[in-house]
This record gives sequence, C-alpha cells and structure tokens, in this order.
Amino acid sequence: MTAVTNVPLLPAVIRRSPVPQFGSAELRPLAETDTNAALVQLKEFLDSPRWSQQALGEFTDRWQALPQEQRETALQTTLARQLSDTLYSQLLEERALEGLDNSAGESLAGQEKIVNFARDIGLEDRRLEVSE
Repeated sequence: MTAVTNVPLLPAVIRRSPVPQFGSAELRPLAETDTNAALVQLKEFLDSPRWSQQALGEFTDRWQALPQEQRETALQTTLARQLSDTLYSQLLEERALEGLDNSAGESLAGQEKIVNFARDIGLEDRRLEVSE
C-alpha cells in the first residue's frame, strides 16, 4: 500500500458566505444558443472584468440601453450568480485594503464603486455592501 504524501490538510471549519438572493425564481443555466444581448454582455464582462469607474460606467450605460425584459431574464441566470460572486470577490479585495496605512479612503471608494455598480444593473446580493 502506498502512502499519500504532500496532501494539504483542509481547515476543520470552512467559512461560507450567505447565499445571494436572486428572487424566488430558480436560476437557469445559459444555453449555447442564447442570443439575449444582456447575457452576451454579462459573459463578456466575466471573461475580462475591468474595474475602472469608466469601464463600469460604460457597462452600465450599455446595460440600461438593453430592453428591460432581456435584463430581467439575464439576472435570473447562472451568469448573474457568477457576476455576483466576481463582484463579491472584488469587494473582499477592497475590504482587505482597509487595514493598510493610507488606504482606508481608497478602500471605501472601491467598495462603493462595486456596490453602486451592482445596484445600477439591478443585481441584488446581500453580500454586496460597503463595510462599516
């Protein structure tokens, strides 16, 4: 029998974040044939996220120009959950900056940028809040 070596041990307790709230409807997976422009826009952002205020503003402007039905449909898909998770990850990075000298103001501004972006596109997730 061969001994297993170099296997990292997992911590006894793994902290999980609360599950995002996406309404009462079940999330639907993205179909290969989906041509919804809102879904395409979400996918493009997820493939190459850009966090500058200008890039987020451009995304929001394009998003708001789409038909409401397409936006609502897109926000009920697994892509929306992926976007929410991506935004949460970026928010955690911004929060990590709070503890560094001279970075608290930048951290809060970065957090607000992410939270406002989520709100502006209609993405609801309890995790996406500016830290107090």
